[in-house]
Amino acid sequence: MRTFLASLAFLIILKSVLVMSGAPMDFRKWVHHLSLQMHNACLKSLNQLKTLELSATKKSEAHSAAQALVCGYEIEDLSLKNLFTKTGLIHLLVVSGSHLLLMKILLDWCFGFVLNQLSKWLPHIKESHSIAPVLFCLFLYVLMCLMNPPVVRSFISILIMTSVAKMNLRWAPTSQQYLTSLVALFINPAWLISLSFQMSWLASLALDLASIKRDRTDEALDLPGQFQRGFRMAATKTMYIYLSFTFLFCYFGFPHPFVPIYSLVLSPVLEVVLFPMALLSTLSELTARIYILAFDLLSTLLQVLEVQRYPHHFLEQKTVTYINHFMISFLLILLVAKKKAST
Repeated sequence: MRTFLASLAFLIILKSVLVMSGAPMDFRKWVHHLSLQMHNACLKSLNQLKTLELSATKKSEAHSAAQALVCGYEIEDLSLKNLFTKTGLIHLLVVSGSHLLLMKILLDWCFGFVLNQLSKWLPHIKESHSIAPVLFCLFLYVLMCLMNPPVVRSFISILIMTSVAKMNLRWAPTSQQYLTSLVALFINPAWLISLSFQMSWLASLALDLASIKRDRTDEALDLPGQFQRGFRMAATKTMYIYLSFTFLFCYFGFPHPFVPIYSLVLSPVLEVVLFPMALLSTLSELTARIYILAFDLLSTLLQVLEVQRYPHHFLEQKTVTYINHFMISFLLILLVAKKKAST
């Protein structure tokens, strides 16, 4: 609570100073212009997908998906969007926290490898020096995605987690959640009524709840035991996210009961495979062809698994927004209570 109040007071004072100075407007225009230029460059880099000598339908669907995956562009192919929505995998075509975390892992490895090699000739260089360039690259990627609310919130979360770990602070997940959301809303208060921002917040809270250990035993497990524990953890996270999105489903269209199963089985694999393949498709014609063929295989599989989605818009967006705010507050309280119970 003290962290929350101190952060809130600091952000209020900072915003007041910036508003009185009149500087933020010019800075925002400059950032918006830079973000738009980078976004357009990202879209142009994917145009080679449309020039390959393959089926026009395959190229169109793969190109539309790559624009959404890599550049944060809204999906234009309505049939493709409907297919991924019905199977509950539409989040795979949206740049989200999982994609940003995957990029962080790849960048950590790349910069860590380079700095490790340089340290052989320059002893004062350490692998820990990779933190700044990794965060800078992630920030550039956030700009390239037009600073969409979920991407910005995920970047802030990574920035706070990295700072907490670097400074050896013992901040609870709840404090980090509070601060992440406060900073995001400080940047743009209008995101409070954004459904995409609410989805990102709900998903983050659900994952934090599912990650709290119920037991504190650290016994060594054999391979089947590790697989069983990993599958149980993934199933728990899927269930928490599915339940936290209950009222959102009433607006977007309540899914078939099989959808959580599809998400549990396919999401972990596709998040690790589909996003990197879309990134690599910009490098050469070979990687572009491999990506298109892989995406066509995925699309065919989803058409087989496609299920009927129930009618949407049970609730109006304004009503869903209010209910989501209540759900976020409830999950924050539940996170605090569960964390205390586990200690």
